[in-house]
Amino acid sequence: MERPRQHDRQPFSRAGFSIVEILIAVMIIGVLAVILIPTLVNRVKEAKIAAAERDLEEIAEAQRRAAIQMNYYLRMYALDDIPGGDGYALGDANDQRDGIADEIANTVFYDTPSRLFINPNTNDLLDTARADAVYASLAPETAYIWQGPYLTIQRDESPALHDRTSNPPHLHDIPTDPWGNDYLMFFRTGLLREPEGDIVTQVTWYTDTWDTEVFDRPTVLSVGPDGLPGDGQPGSQFGEGDDIVRPFEF
Repeated sequence: MERPRQHDRQPFSRAGFSIVEILIAVMIIGVLAVILIPTLVNRVKEAKIAAAERDLEEIAEAQRRAAIQMNYYLRMYALDDIPGGDGYALGDANDQRDGIADEIANTVFYDTPSRLFINPNTNDLLDTARADAVYASLAPETAYIWQGPYLTIQRDESPALHDRTSNPPHLHDIPTDPWGNDYLMFFRTGLLREPEGDIVTQVTWYTDTWDTEVFDRPTVLSVGPDGLPGDGQPGSQFGEGDDIVRPFEF
């Protein structure tokens, strides 16, 4: 008589991973992170530096074109002005885009709305009377003189700076670098401060004082990834360390 067949035994099946396997996977991920994260960080930094270099090139070219067409360099907040405008000055909650004629009512840049012009020979701002006379030839905007915008770099991208509901709106119209700092414009005689509209030989950056008579020609500059002049140490100069510099000439 044939004996009953025993049921075939199924091999033991184990679900999930052991602690050892999990630890090995975590170690592999950790090693990859150590290798890849610095590379990614460096690539982001390099991309921002390249973007700043392109911006500075555009600013220098804008100043060159403005000087050829008008015989003057311009303060940077006017470089993106268009013929016409919206009838509202920077600082008004209704302002969307500035035209050169809007600048006469500009209260953000203190009481120097028409001091837009820098003499390319002396590197000095025009005195108010002369600046007013030059501005008067542009303000009617018959458009045969004003050829702007010379610059198309965006205004500040920070939502806080775009808050037009505040009083006054937090928007100053100076192009900013990829790290959120203003691009700076230097002349042989020093740094053009904004919004004050004067050229100074020294500037206080946080708690330290820096000399600004450091370039022999007009120069635009980003203070770079560290957000500080030079290498950030007292005694260094603008244009050193990780600063990004673009000289230009008329």
